[in-house]
Amino acid sequence: MKLRKLLWTTAACVLMFAMNAFAANISTVRLDLAPEEESTMTAGEMSSGEEPAIYDQLYFVYDYSTSGDKTKPGKSYTYTVEVHPAAGNAFSADCAVEVRGATKVEILSRNESVVRLRCTTYPFYVLKNPTGFERNGDEISWAKVNYATKYNVYVYWTDADGDNHETRTSVTGTKHAINISSYDSNGRSVDHISVQAAASGDGGDFMAKSMFICDDTTVDGDKTESEYSFSIPTARSNAIVTSSSTVKVKNSADKIFGPGFNLQNGSPASTLNAAGTTGTGSGQWMRYMNKWYYIAGNQFLTGWLCPDGLNWYLMGSDGAMLTGLQRVDGRWYLLNTTEGATYGAMLHGWWKVNDKYYYFNELHDGTYGAMLTNTTTPDGLHVGADGAWLGY
Repeated sequence: MKLRKLLWTTAACVLMFAMNAFAANISTVRLDLAPEEESTMTAGEMSSGEEPAIYDQLYFVYDYSTSGDKTKPGKSYTYTVEVHPAAGNAFSADCAVEVRGATKVEILSRNESVVRLRCTTYPFYVLKNPTGFERNGDEISWAKVNYATKYNVYVYWTDADGDNHETRTSVTGTKHAINISSYDSNGRSVDHISVQAAASGDGGDFMAKSMFICDDTTVDGDKTESEYSFSIPTARSNAIVTSSSTVKVKNSADKIFGPGFNLQNGSPASTLNAAGTTGTGSGQWMRYMNKWYYIAGNQFLTGWLCPDGLNWYLMGSDGAMLTGLQRVDGRWYLLNTTEGATYGAMLHGWWKVNDKYYYFNELHDGTYGAMLTNTTTPDGLHVGADGAWLGY
């Protein structure tokens, strides 16, 4: 009996040594709270409370929770996160923690099988564009942009010789107006200004600046960047390393329907004129920086609209037309992604998306165009909880 026990003990030690030889000794846990890359956010949109992302497969987020108000830009809230190693791996005794998108991180507990941490962050938010421009004598003002603490301003003016100039300045504090008297005297004249909303402080790093908007409400395309940028800090075991990143939030449709977007069905040929603008109904379509907008009454329309009385379009909070799979009020809608006369229009019926079939409501019952789930379609086929056809 003693010999058998000795043999089993020896074998166990050898096996344990072999497993440890192949196990990874994790020295740093890296998490990411920032919005996902390679996608978009729109003006006035916020991202907060998302599940922390990991950088490799040696460990995983076992559980997490948030505390504090995560619905107000500029106001901090906290994450408490529990991380476990993947099978065959272990955390080192001095394992560090690094969190991108946090201003502070502290390790609550740590052993070879669990790391618990708490970190401070802020909601990611895109500032709305300035509106409500008014000129009163030597002053041009605009409406206050919520959460903005600063406004960057370009003044476009002409000198006495007729040469054009531009001057950049800024307005801080509670003031949202600029005095233009120095650009509008002694033979000088102001043509127009453009204004961008910005924010500062710890919370300001998590707020993307707005577009530059001219005082005639058009976008200043020469000054506006094609992407919204956040200056994202990275906190490492109570020390902060600041880094700047350009981030565009990933469309949540990828998580449901898979990466990319492969839509199959017919679509009409393009009938748009070469200028890229088509008047329709009481408003007008306008193409700017490869995006479509619908303008009525000198305003960019947002939300659902049906300008031709037939096709429905969804305009984002910044007025830009949306395409692809979009989630509205808890339902998925499919908007045409093929350039043509009905580009962006709501689709209905059966569509194949990334090799799976989905059915979008054809009945005008208040949910027209919405994807059906967990039900039988009008033609007798069955779709599951994710909306995909079950094969029968």
